[in-house]
Amino acid sequence: MPILTVTQHRISQLIVCCQLTLKNCQDCLCFSEINKERAIDESLKKLPLEIRIERPEDIVDEKCSIIYKRCLEQLVGFLELPEDKRMCRECPAPAPPPPVHPVENPVPSVQIVASGMIVKWHCKNNHLVWRWFTQPRLKFGVQGGDLMQTSSLLLSGNNYGKYSLMCKFMDLGCVNESTFYKIQRQYCVDAIDEYWAKQQEIVRDLRIKEEVVLLGDGRTDSPGHCAQYCTYTALDNASGSIVAIEVVDKRDTDRKSSVMKEGFKRAMDDLDKCVPITEVCTDAHPQISALMRTDKGVYGKRGIFHSLDVWHGAKNMTKKLVKAGGEKGGTDLLPWTRDIVNHFWWCCKRAKNYEEFILSTMFYTSANEGQK
Repeated sequence: MPILTVTQHRISQLIVCCQLTLKNCQDCLCFSEINKERAIDESLKKLPLEIRIERPEDIVDEKCSIIYKRCLEQLVGFLELPEDKRMCRECPAPAPPPPVHPVENPVPSVQIVASGMIVKWHCKNNHLVWRWFTQPRLKFGVQGGDLMQTSSLLLSGNNYGKYSLMCKFMDLGCVNESTFYKIQRQYCVDAIDEYWAKQQEIVRDLRIKEEVVLLGDGRTDSPGHCAQYCTYTALDNASGSIVAIEVVDKRDTDRKSSVMKEGFKRAMDDLDKCVPITEVCTDAHPQISALMRTDKGVYGKRGIFHSLDVWHGAKNMTKKLVKAGGEKGGTDLLPWTRDIVNHFWWCCKRAKNYEEFILSTMFYTSANEGQK
């Protein structure tokens, strides 16, 4: 069954602007005489204009959901147009001819267009009386859902091939590939370039600081040594803003060093020229750790302190504790795994240097020995 995305406001507009038909419901309490009169009064109101997207807030903050075509057809089947919209301007009218004449029951139909649907009402001669869109549209007819799909795919780092395959399995409406790249070029790329230019102003602000602490990590397109591409990102610890992004192709390296190391080197070389870097926090990557060694490392010799990410440290510690607990004679260690990892986090938070970290660990061990 075909599926589409629809905004909450569009469904509300359809229900408010159309009158519920009373067929098969004449004896129902919800359709009393008073309710009938109210429905007729509402039907005489003019329909509002089509909702258009004029500002980013008109679509970014709009809630949307997935709706099935059969459910929408069921809803539309119980709705009829107000009297001022039940007019056909193309059918021949009896003499004396009024400018327009009413049609009794315009027939609704649902048409799928990319990620949305269009509900159309036709007269008996198949002339279009009125149409309603499930999504707000931009100036040149681009649907808001198509724009949000394209921009969300680009900003989340996904690709069109995987998303279109998912939509195929779900029978979910989706923009075609040519429209996807057209919207991306027309609306997304320039906005991303403009935002990145503003982010570069942060780098200029970092130049006047005395100390700058960077956080670095990379993401590859696939795990292990078969990774072909890597995106390495560096953040400023104080502001949390991205100050460097490096995309590395494995073919650009000598095939001996990892793409993660090459991305780290490029980010550091670009920033170290103009930013007073005093500390860099990364994961425990062996080749990056070698670059940060105080005796032989390229960046360690410059006086840049290297600290390790606590999250990666806790993750590796958990793996080693679980492995040790699975060995013979180490089962008593497993119940303590959670407490040990939590204390590791606490020590990293409280300790200002390596000595204080060791003392905190020893205090915990001595306190537990005393309890025994």
